[in-house]
Amino acid sequence: FLCSYTSLRCLFNAIVSIMTDDDYFTHWKNKTQKLLNYVRDTNKKKSSDGYRYFYSCHRSYSSGLDLIKVKSKGSGTNKIGGACPSRLIVTIRNERVFTIFYPDVGHTCEVGGLLLDEEDRNKLAGKLAQ
Repeated sequence: FLCSYTSLRCLFNAIVSIMTDDDYFTHWKNKTQKLLNYVRDTNKKKSSDGYRYFYSCHRSYSSGLDLIKVKSKGSGTNKIGGACPSRLIVTIRNERVFTIFYPDVGHTCEVGGLLLDEEDRNKLAGKLAQ
């Protein structure tokens, strides 16, 4: 089953929100990234209505280790070898932040694939040790 990346995203409902405070957006994005991680695809793009940023799921595509000979980490790669339809599109216009969020689907949230900060890593290690 092959289809374009754009038509695949259309199958899923987007979550659209308008945030009037840049600090609130940063807080929301950091909280969201505790569960899901995104990487910015490109630098900001100028659009007719402001600036737009595109973020993709950090597990999309492949690691590129096949192309260059480097020693991979022991647990392997987090990449799924394809494009995850999950995206975060952020538009900044007139000091307001507009977001369109396409939820994460198609791969599970495995503990080994999570990017945890030191505090969360220590909490998880403590729970596993019990």
